[in-house]
Amino acid sequence: MDRMRRIVVLDAPSNLGLRPPVPGTVPGVYKLAGALREQGVPPRP
Repeated sequence: MDRMRRIVVLDAPSNLGLRPPVPGTVPGVYKLAGALREQGVPPRP
């Protein structure tokens, strides 16, 4: 039986493993999901 698999991508950026941000700032990874989508990752059907 040939089935199609549905792939789901969650936008959940994490700064684990990076240096702690400067107090009062937001880590740069919060922009990651949008930057990847602008580049076509993941490709849309």
